[in-house]
Amino acid sequence: MMSIICLLGFNALLVAVAVSSRYASFIKPILGIILSVIIMRLFQVYNIPALTALFILSTWIILIFKFNYLHSFKKLVVINKK
Repeated sequence: MMSIICLLGFNALLVAVAVSSRYASFIKPILGIILSVIIMRLFQVYNIPALTALFILSTWIILIFKFNYLHSFKKLVVINKK
């Protein structure tokens, strides 16, 4: 049980460091931590060994969401300027 708690904290910390080094906002690292904890719980329910997959998945999801959000926002701005 203790190893699961340590792994949960370790992955959440890695996500927070990776996301905060990329974005200045404090909201993105907090969302990454919450996402990492949720994914860890899903892995526990299905008995999948998590290791550092949580860090990778959480970081990718935050980065992909940010890219898609900015990309769609830029399209909206370009359309409105015409």
